[in-house]
Amino acid sequence: MNDTTRTPAAQARRSRRLRSAAVATVLTAGLLGFGLAPATATTAAPKDDLLVGTWTWDVTVQAPSGPSVSVTGFVFHPDHTFNATNPDGSGFWIENDRGEFALYVTHGSVPNGVIPGTIQAVHIGVVTKKHEHSSAYAFVQSPDGTRIGPVTVTSTGVKTSNASG
Repeated sequence: MNDTTRTPAAQARRSRRLRSAAVATVLTAGLLGFGLAPATATTAAPKDDLLVGTWTWDVTVQAPSGPSVSVTGFVFHPDHTFNATNPDGSGFWIENDRGEFALYVTHGSVPNGVIPGTIQAVHIGVVTKKHEHSSAYAFVQSPDGTRIGPVTVTSTGVKTSNASG
């Protein structure tokens, strides 16, 4: 059966499956492509994770109405989880010894934001002792049930404290 003879419900299910497969592929490729997934166990001493601490990020969303910038706070914990404020959110992250990182975040809308709904994104970036830069693709579940994405997101951040809690 080709796409022209499928029912709208069947086409929607297929579209959701394809989007899910695309997100899984992006996550896997991002983690493996940046060498963040360990290939083998190591006995080397643990390195300092540069992301651990409190950060302020300027996040730019490429919305249909044009770019929108918000300031978001992050607290990255040593157990590779984090919390975000403005908007409230959480997620997990990984970083390699070259300062490359990947993180997954889910959060609600930014107050008065341009894209309302529940947002899920994967950021891939680079961190130094005091600065970060990342790019992401976000997907949004709108309050009315419609899905939006991928939405391009970029960030630049400054570490404000080494405290993580």
